[in-house]
Amino acid sequence: MKSMKLVGFMGAFAALMISMMVLVPAHADMAVPSIAVTSVQVSPAALMPGDTGTVTVTLMNTPTSLGSSTSTSSDTYNFGPGSSNGLTTPAHTSVSSTVDTSTPNGAYVLKQVQLLADAPLHVTSGDYSDIGSMGVSDSATFTFTIRVDNSTPDGIYKMTLKVRTDNDGVYLNYPIKVQVESDVPQISISQYAKAYNTSDNSLSVDVFNPRDTAISSVSIMAVGDDFIFAPQTSYVGPLAAGATYSSDFTVTSKDGNYDSMPEFVLVYKNGDNWHQTTAIVADTLPPEIDWWTSTTQSLAANWLTYFIAGAVCALIVAVFGAVVFRRQKTN
Repeated sequence: MKSMKLVGFMGAFAALMISMMVLVPAHADMAVPSIAVTSVQVSPAALMPGDTGTVTVTLMNTPTSLGSSTSTSSDTYNFGPGSSNGLTTPAHTSVSSTVDTSTPNGAYVLKQVQLLADAPLHVTSGDYSDIGSMGVSDSATFTFTIRVDNSTPDGIYKMTLKVRTDNDGVYLNYPIKVQVESDVPQISISQYAKAYNTSDNSLSVDVFNPRDTAISSVSIMAVGDDFIFAPQTSYVGPLAAGATYSSDFTVTSKDGNYDSMPEFVLVYKNGDNWHQTTAIVADTLPPEIDWWTSTTQSLAANWLTYFIAGAVCALIVAVFGAVVFRRQKTN
């Protein structure tokens, strides 16, 4: 009888201890979900003063893992002594437990995404507000329009991307760099035509891109109402940083006489911004400099100068030689 009472007491004590187990954490959080910037693209890569561009940013909810919690609920039943089929059963306790494990979904509701800038940079597009929920590993892309002031000095300028969630629990202030470069492509005549009313009317135009970034939609355009050009426009296409391109043209005077000279301009795009260089004049074959008169003359006139100068020198030598010869003969 004493052993049966001892068993009953131990069962009641065990039931009391189990009923006190309400919540048992399985493990602590290993990482906290976060909003991260996974991609930034500035177009064009280097803005020219006065240009308009875009900043495209991709955000992602990138937790490495989510913490979970485990809860245990128990039910305890006490049975007194009894008999069954002639057999006596002692008093005993029965305990049933249920374990429940839950993991948070890690989602964030984005409340505001904005791009901030100070002069000479300006954000010309609005903020993004009340964007919606971003679950674990979800991503979203946001595009802003920016503009740089005219006459902005070359350099690297900073903007700030600010992200705010629904509960203000996550703030993201991410720096974004924007490059401003004022270098422009260069256009020059590399081979001159002798004249525009003869068969020697071919010339070559070179284009050089000194910028750190590529330009696109490049074309060389010939200008001049008194001339016929072949081709009228030479399409280059994209031109990489530091690259050079050469294009050949033939230029013919419409009436055989011309007072002006043909001109060439370079048209190109930096991002979505159109630009045009100052026109260059395509003179004919540069004449040589007369060493005697230090003036610019035609090739024929220059040779005539050489001949006259040589004849004068020869005459002086002859006269001087004759005088010396007569003096020697007289003596």
